[in-house]
Amino acid sequence: EFDQVRLYIPGDPFSRLNPRATLMHGQPYINVRMPDRELEMVFIIDFTDSMHFGSCEDTKLENSINLVRIAMDVIHDEQMRYSLYAPGILGEYEYVFLGNNADSGIKKFESIISSIGKLPQKKTKCVFDLQEVIRSVGRLHPNITKYVLILSDFIFAMDYRGELNYLKSQGNRVLGFAIVDPMEVSASAPKLG
Repeated sequence: EFDQVRLYIPGDPFSRLNPRATLMHGQPYINVRMPDRELEMVFIIDFTDSMHFGSCEDTKLENSINLVRIAMDVIHDEQMRYSLYAPGILGEYEYVFLGNNADSGIKKFESIISSIGKLPQKKTKCVFDLQEVIRSVGRLHPNITKYVLILSDFIFAMDYRGELNYLKSQGNRVLGFAIVDPMEVSASAPKLG
């Protein structure tokens, strides 16, 4: 959305040049736009017991953590905020702000994952109430557009369509990744014949 014009500064994109103001003042002027809504990438990782299963080299939880690392590396946007919902000391999911850019977000994410791994197993046990976590995301920073990435096996997830529709009605985007182990897939495949 257009905000104002200002004098051109070397390095400004020529595509924002305002021909009318430039002609009127005899110097190059550019259009300045109001910034879009702030963006926040919200990662929700399921840390429940079922995510500690893995018949291959990595567990489902380790695969989820690696997917977050990849997403933060690929979505290397300096204008985006990054956050994580992770189990706290009391076993409930907590909002953790990771940073205002990908570099600081990745460093804090690694620090949090490392500290969660050092907690005694009984302290990391948590209830993955996806409905409540999604509600919490919806209540948080209503003026920021959120891209929510949910990584879970969805074994203990209840019906959360209402919460997802609420998030989407606020202009947010949600993507869920079902993290499944190959053993689970082959065990649940129906046998024919």
